[in-house]
Amino acid sequence: GINAEYMGESTWADFIIKFRLWILPAFLLAIVAPAAYGASQLQPAQSADQNFPDDHKFQRIGDVMSTEFSASNEDAPDQVNFVYGVSGLATRLASPIYTDLSALEWEIAYTEGFSFNEATQQYILDNCENAKGLSADYVTASTVEVGSAETECFIYDFKRWLEGSGNVFPSATGEVDLGAWLSSDQANGQKWAEKWNAGSGVGYCFGCDAGQRVKYVYHTVNTGMRSLSYQSPTVLKENYDYYEGTKNTWNESAPAGATLIQVGQSSSASSYYSSKWVWMDTQNVYINSAVLGAFIGCGLAFVVIFLATWNVVIALSSAATIACILVTVLGVLRAYGYELGTIESICITILAGFSVDYVVHLAHSYNESDEDRRGRTREALGIIGVSVFSGMLTSVLASIPLFFTTIQFFGKFGVFLCTTVVIDYIWAKAFFMAGLAIIGPDGGAGKD
Repeated sequence: GINAEYMGESTWADFIIKFRLWILPAFLLAIVAPAAYGASQLQPAQSADQNFPDDHKFQRIGDVMSTEFSASNEDAPDQVNFVYGVSGLATRLASPIYTDLSALEWEIAYTEGFSFNEATQQYILDNCENAKGLSADYVTASTVEVGSAETECFIYDFKRWLEGSGNVFPSATGEVDLGAWLSSDQANGQKWAEKWNAGSGVGYCFGCDAGQRVKYVYHTVNTGMRSLSYQSPTVLKENYDYYEGTKNTWNESAPAGATLIQVGQSSSASSYYSSKWVWMDTQNVYINSAVLGAFIGCGLAFVVIFLATWNVVIALSSAATIACILVTVLGVLRAYGYELGTIESICITILAGFSVDYVVHLAHSYNESDEDRRGRTREALGIIGVSVFSGMLTSVLASIPLFFTTIQFFGKFGVFLCTTVVIDYIWAKAFFMAGLAIIGPDGGAGKD
């Protein structure tokens, strides 16, 4: 053995060895169980990410814009488009090296068999009427028709033009009549195509072959969500589910080839998300990517430690300890009141990298010893224990100045760093070493 009196490592080693059978269940029941529950309660941020403290003037400006004046006339409602003739949307890169948005090309998947026939025209009209009666909880009320939702639907203008021309709605020659209507003049002298064609409700290709000119059509509902205002993931999901349910209900009576999809759209070009549905999905990705990245890091740690020690018991013990550290940190972050915004997701993604540090050092030191389990535990703590403590202490001291920074990212990162290294230290010096004192390789096994 070696003299491990320095910094009390001998006393600590004796404590770990004496109470090793109690330490493991105590950590699992008293720490992991409540931490796992807390970690399971983590959710996407319910408010916009803050860049500054609450009382900072820049943060106050952002808060006022997104909350106190959320329903101003300048903040138009977001829209949901009910689209017929399109089954999906895909993107591909025009260049193998993505440099800017100009390299991104959109590919529309058109619905096979879509036709602007009589059944489809009547179906669209019925849905436009149904849209007016959508729940007031999810729409902007119309200022024209009291008790109705605010909608935009080309089919009303088309129907009035047909009937004003002495024709019947729905039209038996829908494609031809739709083209004639778009080419005709409104009362103000402008063509109907200027109001409705190409991105405003009707996708009509004048140069295409007969039978293939009506590519798609859609009508719009103004939602109750304001474009420049922040909605929590819960509110977004509630709205999304409502409009998805509406779409599914309408599709139950859809004619052949006329099933529709719903697409969210921001009414403001200055909105930092072009669609609230995209933003909703992005927030869910924060959780999945962060947690998945952390546990992938845990798996990689197992591989690296196994290759370094060639001992599966040490590698598994290390990986189990790191996994417990991950769960504990996630639970503590929830106890701090943190939610998974951009900053927290970045921190959790790199969590495994911080968590592996002290465990690896102790595992390597334990593996290099020729003693029995108890001797290996004492020797590992004696050789590397002081260095591990010094590393933890310097990391904590380095994180403290970050607590007082104005930029929230640095402040939260400082809290995260300090929390992680302290939890890592406790788990490595207590749980991990107690585990090796019980099941670790004995008498030099695994060293070579």
